[in-house]
Amino acid sequence: MDNATEAIGHICVDPPLNETEIEYVAAVAAGLRSTPGQPSPLGCWVPCVDGCCLIADDTDGLDEITDWLRHLIGYFLKPGARASAGSPLLGFTFDHRLDGTVAYYDAEAKDLFAIKVTNNRVTRRTLQADPAAYPVDLPPAAVSSSSRTSAPLPDNVIDLATRRRQR
Repeated sequence: MDNATEAIGHICVDPPLNETEIEYVAAVAAGLRSTPGQPSPLGCWVPCVDGCCLIADDTDGLDEITDWLRHLIGYFLKPGARASAGSPLLGFTFDHRLDGTVAYYDAEAKDLFAIKVTNNRVTRRTLQADPAAYPVDLPPAAVSSSSRTSAPLPDNVIDLATRRRQR
């Protein structure tokens, strides 16, 4: 992955990929093989040596990571995958279920994302966006706990700490 993006986690593959599938998916990730409709020339998900999980490799962005994962699942891995129709790839089982979560922190954009796969369905969520990109006017009391009693809170905020102290 590029220097500005860090990842934690992996996507589990059940049953694990066989040798043929491991080699083919790794070759697609390296750009040595191509598939119809692939998101970019180089893939960004590589299988582990045992084939039990996929790990994100170098990529240009989070959109690419999500698009490639959807492509691999839909084209090669899930039951009824597109490559299973017509002339299936020899050695592919098309019987995999993928599950897992990978969290990504984009240091340049200061955003935290999660890509989650549940039963071959891929979703991406923003967990925390750069606060500077979405400014919120906070009253002084919300910024500093020491000024909690000196400034009034907005009507839609309940100060539970003060309520507990009054009891």
